[in-house]
Amino acid sequence: MASLCIRSLENLAHGYVPVWLLSITVASVSQTAWALPPVTPLAAEATPELNLLAPPAAARGSAESTVPPDGGTRLDERADQSENSYSYRIALGASLAMGDPGWGTELGGIQELHGRAQVLPWLGVGLAYFNLTASNNEGYSPFQLQALELNSSWHPLPDTWFDPFFQIGALGIVGVQSNAYEHGPEPRWGVQGQLGANVVLPHFAIGVHARLGQAEREWTLFGLQVEGRI
Repeated sequence: MASLCIRSLENLAHGYVPVWLLSITVASVSQTAWALPPVTPLAAEATPELNLLAPPAAARGSAESTVPPDGGTRLDERADQSENSYSYRIALGASLAMGDPGWGTELGGIQELHGRAQVLPWLGVGLAYFNLTASNNEGYSPFQLQALELNSSWHPLPDTWFDPFFQIGALGIVGVQSNAYEHGPEPRWGVQGQLGANVVLPHFAIGVHARLGQAEREWTLFGLQVEGRI
């Protein structure tokens, strides 16, 4: 009987020893797992680097967007305008015209010097001095009239090779050389208009015109003009 009890105890001891060892092992693994730091995914670790890189990229984009896409084209257009060889601001020239002077015989002429400033590309303001002469059939010295003209002119095609214009001016008669047959105008004021066109080269122009004037009498003449332009 005693031997049977001893064997039963040995059998119980041999059966519970593996269970007891397994319990100790599971408890140790659980404690070790709680002690370790949590595992972070690779994608989560890469996210802060991408976020750090994002602001500089956005800053570059905003800096580039401040430059207008057509800025280069506008600069080129302004350069082309400044380099236009037909544009000018000051014109100095001379004119000759022949026709009916209104005094003397039916053939007379005008010699003129003029200057003009282009206050706008299509608008000019100028000053001219001219001498109108009218011969006669009696052997006397020709009739002469000198006048200053303050004028303005319209140029509908500015800064091109073809320059049509219309000009109107007020006259102040500054001198008259009358003769026995012809006498100077009274009062000593007048008006004159011109219609013409120029062919323009760099810093130079040549053209034709017709003019109609009135200072007590009327004159109608046709002529040529040349100009230097700067």
